[in-house]
Amino acid sequence: MIFVSSAGAVYDESGSDAVAETSPLNPKSYYGAGKLAVEMFLRAYSAQTGHAVVIVRPANVYGPGQRTKRQFAIVPTLMDAISDGTTFAVWGDGEATRDFVYADDFAGFFVLLTERTWQGVSTFNLASQTSCSVNDLCALLQKVSGRQLSLEYLPERGIDLHGVAIDATRARVELGWQATTELEAGLKKTWEWFVSSQ
Repeated sequence: MIFVSSAGAVYDESGSDAVAETSPLNPKSYYGAGKLAVEMFLRAYSAQTGHAVVIVRPANVYGPGQRTKRQFAIVPTLMDAISDGTTFAVWGDGEATRDFVYADDFAGFFVLLTERTWQGVSTFNLASQTSCSVNDLCALLQKVSGRQLSLEYLPERGIDLHGVAIDATRARVELGWQATTELEAGLKKTWEWFVSSQ
């Protein structure tokens, strides 16, 4: 069984080092707590049945085909705002950082998973290992779209993380996986799909 959890929502963000799969867990949101609860149930399931479980903790996955979902998926939400001319709300000063993984890189990891036999519980972070602030993401989207984006800065919320650097070394060492799509190139492909799908 493979479960897609979340690297950006389950770890403690108080440390300065990049978080690995063994780093302390401390979700700040119900979303993160829910992901972690499922992980724990699956660990119990594996212990009781002997079935293998692989827990995948990706950074923010984006790419063609992704649609806007309330309070999630910042890339298509920003693209909607650019296209519609609506204002995008930035919680805080926009300097909070995120890691973004292109959909093709994300999918490639699952191909590698199918090529091995698994036992027990295995956990992998998936990340580009390159942080980008919300402000920089907005600037890149304006660049690839050639359009201006309207932003409104609002006070921080208690659930917002300032930034978690994610260590995906284990996926590279054990499976030979690493993200290869640069953020600007991935955003360009995603914008092209977005325009063609309108």
